[in-house]
Amino acid sequence: MLMQQAQRMQKDMESNVKKAKEQLAQTEVNAEAGGGLVKVTMTCRNVVKRIEISPDLLQDDPDMIEDLIAAAMNDAARQAEVITEAKMKEANSGMGLPPGLSATVLINSYKLYESYPVLGRNRLNVWHSI
Repeated sequence: MLMQQAQRMQKDMESNVKKAKEQLAQTEVNAEAGGGLVKVTMTCRNVVKRIEISPDLLQDDPDMIEDLIAAAMNDAARQAEVITEAKMKEANSGMGLPPGLSATVLINSYKLYESYPVLGRNRLNVWHSI
């Protein structure tokens, strides 16, 4: 019964993670550098959708343009990372498990128990209560 519950929880979690990844692929972040001279639009799956460079900037030093593009992209990536972490945390919530423990861990623990029956049910219960 415990194994079936853990498997159901794992399927639910996998479904939630899949939905979250699909949403992240559609979620866009916008970043800019140089006071808006360079603008970047990127999805939370790190797909760059658009880079806008002000025509005024194109007459400047290429090194500065490269630096501003890198700065805007790095800012967009940081924003995407924050959103992604929150979305994935949300996808794994509601499972009734302590932080850091997933259904996968429970299933693997049970499989370990099944592989080594010499451990006995009492030792497994003690191990799970730690």
